[in-house]
Amino acid sequence: MIKTYLLLLCYCFFYCPQIMAGGPGGHPPPSSIASGSTQGLSSIASSIDPEKLDKLHKEANEGNVESIYSLGIYYQVNGKIDTAIQYLDQGAKLGHYKCQHALGKYYYENKDYEKAAPLFLEAAKPRKIDEDSSQYNQGDDSSQYNYGLCCYKGRGVPQDYGQAIYWFMQAAKQGYDLAIQALEQTQIPPEVLKEPESHTDLSLAGKVVKPESIPILALVLPYITELTSLDLSGMGLGDKGIEDLTYALTQLPNLTALNLSKNNIGEDKQATLTKLLPAVQT
Repeated sequence: MIKTYLLLLCYCFFYCPQIMAGGPGGHPPPSSIASGSTQGLSSIASSIDPEKLDKLHKEANEGNVESIYSLGIYYQVNGKIDTAIQYLDQGAKLGHYKCQHALGKYYYENKDYEKAAPLFLEAAKPRKIDEDSSQYNQGDDSSQYNYGLCCYKGRGVPQDYGQAIYWFMQAAKQGYDLAIQALEQTQIPPEVLKEPESHTDLSLAGKVVKPESIPILALVLPYITELTSLDLSGMGLGDKGIEDLTYALTQLPNLTALNLSKNNIGEDKQATLTKLLPAVQT
């Protein structure tokens, strides 16, 4: 997990100082959600003849989630929305990611974001490849993108740019085009998709940055919970930069070493940090 967050931190911090939608130089991601696993719904529905429909009902009654999903899509395409929602909801509660995505997409398009966002999140999470396997897949890429969009726009969840970019990255790593486009529009370069080595130590020493870039560091740092050593020396943070970062630093439970030298920090700010981070050597 730290591998992904280090990647997010380094590239967002140094290449994406204006990720906020509407911010100076910022560009919002695409506004429409992804169809993803619900593409080709008409073809799914048209392949269901009366005989197959009876079989699907029987299998659904026995708890077959694929049949439950097929019935949900069949009734949705044929305009029987209440019945479709009933089946998709049943499948979603059984953990079927296609049902979760399809139902989330329906709610999102009908502006019921409070119901849509958690469904996208569930579908976005990695899942076991099969019941007997100890291996996990990477999660549904279209749902990852859609949940990122919910976070970016604050639809159904609190607006959170750090979370938005994190989920865009999860989808982009799987080659999902809309997510890659969203990252490009937030000014993250293609190199962002490359995986660096995983570390619990992070050094940004000497990386002098503009003041407007510091809030991005504050957005991302709290997610790197495995971090034990952080070197921010010589970054020209000053009192204002430290003030912007203070809360984020307190959210790193495993941090034991913090280097803030050569940052022109006043004694009062240094004393405040020492008080707030008693277990951290500064």
